[in-house]
Amino acid sequence: MKKIQLFSIPYAGGGRYSYQGIKRFMPANIEHVALELPGRGQRVTEDLLVDLDRMVDDLAQQLQVQRNGAPFVLYGHSMGGVLGHQLLRHLARVGAELPMHFLISGCAAPCQERYQKNRHRLSDGLLTQELMKLGGLPPEVLASEELMSFCLPIIRADIQALELHAYRPATPYSVPLTIVSGTAEGLAESDLDEWSRETMEPIGKLRLPGNHFFIEQQFHVLAGLIQQVVTAAQPALS
Repeated sequence: MKKIQLFSIPYAGGGRYSYQGIKRFMPANIEHVALELPGRGQRVTEDLLVDLDRMVDDLAQQLQVQRNGAPFVLYGHSMGGVLGHQLLRHLARVGAELPMHFLISGCAAPCQERYQKNRHRLSDGLLTQELMKLGGLPPEVLASEELMSFCLPIIRADIQALELHAYRPATPYSVPLTIVSGTAEGLAESDLDEWSRETMEPIGKLRLPGNHFFIEQQFHVLAGLIQQVVTAAQPALS
């Protein structure tokens, strides 16, 4: 019997190992497949993308190649949530199979357009200060000029793609959503409630302790949510 697959989409600057912490909490009946954008990780020799639509096309191709034919769940944090949303729109538009569930963390509803429009133009020093506020980079990376010189172009390209992408209303997709946020990341309830515009199915919400990168301490909770989704869907899948 083929395993249900969990496809994860990285946040800005992230890669296939960004959600490595969730793997040890995944039950044996779920296969975690980490998608990766060009210019990082195993695709480091490829050119970075600075256009969100091209990123979505790339993710759609990866999904097509790596799916095993079983039902699947989609997960994205921050930029990964935005990309996951656009990927669902793409799949619905071309008539492809949709996931049984979309788990989103650290991401306001796309229609809110909360992104600043000039962070990708900041100097390396100022951009680093912005990243420190979010708490996503380990101290050892921030302290290393060599590592930062590698990471900053990737993060800058991802931020540019987000900031230059304009929200376009579209027909809601038919996928249930669960939106998870950190208590200290500055997302209001209205930022999360607006996700209901994007789907015809129910949405669930959960607040967990922490800042924007609360997921680093909450992978066990996220894995539990995914297991609940899969367990609840089992009667319909059998």
